[in-house]
Amino acid sequence: MSVRFVVACVAIVMACCGIAQSQTVHKCGIEDQVGLDVTVYGNNLGLVEDVRKVTLPKGKGELMCEGVASALKPYSVHVKSLHNPPSFSVLEQSYEHGLMNQTKLLDKYVGQKMKIIESNWLKDRKETVDAVLLSNRGGQVFQIGDEIYLGHPGTKVLPRLPGNLITGPTLVWRYANETDAPQKIAVSYETGKIAWSADYVLVLRKDDNSADMVGWINLNNKSGALFKEAHFRLLARKPPEPQFRSPGMHPAAQTQSQEYAQYPQSAPQPYYPQQPMPQQGAPSASFDQNDGSRQSLPDYHVYDLPQKTTVRQKQIKQVNLVDAVGVPIKKEYIVHRVSEAVLRGLVPPQSQYPLGSQEHQAEPQRAWFAEAKGGKAAEEVSERRKAILKDFFTKRFVPQDREQPVNTYLRFKNAKEHKLGVDLPAGSVRLYRHDEGSTRQRVATVGIKHTPKDGEINLNIGTARDIKAERIQTDYKGISNRVHESEWEITLRNNTAQDVTVGLVEPLFGQWEILSSSHKYEKVDAFTIRFDVGVPKDQEVKVRYRLSLGL
Repeated sequence: MSVRFVVACVAIVMACCGIAQSQTVHKCGIEDQVGLDVTVYGNNLGLVEDVRKVTLPKGKGELMCEGVASALKPYSVHVKSLHNPPSFSVLEQSYEHGLMNQTKLLDKYVGQKMKIIESNWLKDRKETVDAVLLSNRGGQVFQIGDEIYLGHPGTKVLPRLPGNLITGPTLVWRYANETDAPQKIAVSYETGKIAWSADYVLVLRKDDNSADMVGWINLNNKSGALFKEAHFRLLARKPPEPQFRSPGMHPAAQTQSQEYAQYPQSAPQPYYPQQPMPQQGAPSASFDQNDGSRQSLPDYHVYDLPQKTTVRQKQIKQVNLVDAVGVPIKKEYIVHRVSEAVLRGLVPPQSQYPLGSQEHQAEPQRAWFAEAKGGKAAEEVSERRKAILKDFFTKRFVPQDREQPVNTYLRFKNAKEHKLGVDLPAGSVRLYRHDEGSTRQRVATVGIKHTPKDGEINLNIGTARDIKAERIQTDYKGISNRVHESEWEITLRNNTAQDVTVGLVEPLFGQWEILSSSHKYEKVDAFTIRFDVGVPKDQEVKVRYRLSLGL
């Protein structure tokens, strides 16, 4: 009997050891991190690729991966061993994202002893009593001695932190491992609440012929994670999302797909458009123009920040993109017969706002936003363009207001000789100008598209105040049902103290022919001509041309 008893005890001990080993919990935290890559998309979405070094015993166990994002999407997690992928597999996963608080901590001490420090009403004497927490649900219940207390005003003191305490967002895996050698575990997941944007500051010099430009990449981290010494990759477009979720899919996965749109030059950056300007002393990193790169992927602009940087939770970090001094600027004044926004069907042909008002100047930006959110299809735009231009050239033109806006444009080249020459992401441009007292004044806020190296940047900064344009139709003849002739006169007035050149952009359609013109014109494309007219200071110039149009 004694031998059998000993064998039974040994078996029980071995079984207990096996159970204890199978329940061993291992942890890997930020200090075990050996690599971190973060890809930030354009819709508050990021892809985190986190590599950590761990040493695990063979067999099954539990691994807690601490320091992940609180906005993590659990259904996007992918885990593999870089040492030997088949040797490590995740059997179960749970995501613990509730932060530790007093209630959760006391939940782990139900049925256990603790101390309570109570003070008298004068608070000049303290007494410590031993208590057992009987319940922490719907109020605290304590046993002190032979009495039961429903709540207690004293300070609760715990003897120690409970085992396997989860104090922050943590991925918990039940795993199967076939090697006890150190290995690197790569975990990738999607997280929300992380975004990037680009902001530029352009300061015009007094002669308006040159400017200084500073560009910043803004990384806005509200994901709940610390990205320490991470390599950041920025994507200018957002990845496709499923419009409908399949049965059993996590509800958080249900998103609506949106069409991609590249914001044109008159549209502000849609992500964090009111991002604060970089302040002195704000955390920043340097972007080396020679090392920064833009990778090419199908339908994407990918920007790699050249060096690693640390972005903390609830931090906006500015990374310097460009810092150019004395960039040559060309200022142009342009009058459009019909604005592109009207031709695209995004604003009505006749503005509802007074000419030159702030609302009138904002119409092109509203138009671009409407188009980016799903404006007219290409064929609809083409048909609308023809319909609007047909009304101009095949009948008498009776405008409500003869005056037309004179738009001011700033053009410059993204060239290396101008200390630019890097791929510039779309973003907001804050334009400043020095007044007569050398004080910097804000002139406008506009947007730019993604501009490649050696591309041209074209900024519409608003309507000229002292340059006016009026258009009238001086003659119209319906030669036949399909042939029409019309004559036009555009009056340009320059009330500034210097000579200017004004460009007249005239969109056409059908079988057109210029029968006569007072000034030379350039054929921009098959259906557009342009007059560049010099207007002396304090004078006016009239531009006339006659047009034959066949439908």
